[in-house]
Amino acid sequence: LKQELDTWDAALQAYDSEDLDGALSIFEKISDTSKVAMNIGLIHMYQGNFGHAIAKFSDAIKLDRFLAVGYFQRGVCHYRLKSMEKALQDFVDAEVMMRGNQVVYYQELGLQFELHTDRILLDRGLTLIQLGRYDDGMK
Repeated sequence: LKQELDTWDAALQAYDSEDLDGALSIFEKISDTSKVAMNIGLIHMYQGNFGHAIAKFSDAIKLDRFLAVGYFQRGVCHYRLKSMEKALQDFVDAEVMMRGNQVVYYQELGLQFELHTDRILLDRGLTLIQLGRYDDGMK
């Protein structure tokens, strides 16, 4: 456990110093958990590797099916790749996984995220508009 925590800390330090490739290399050495998969997905996303990011967000969701932020970030990647139907489904799933909460704080899981329902609804609306469903998107 100590070695894994040291590795986690080294990955975060690399990430904080904007050494994304170094952080990615270190994160990939740690056992698969939803928070590690999320961090790897985020690095891929920031690098513009949306296909790889989608795969890692999918891994995170498989490890924690209630991980609303995993659905949300995967939806953002699908949106960027113009896969609007997949993006829409992920935004719908993210809202469901919020389980009525207006905000979910992920710091307790070691992720520096706050996911707000209004952000999910905004992105879902934008996706609906892109799909030609303007009236639905404006609701």
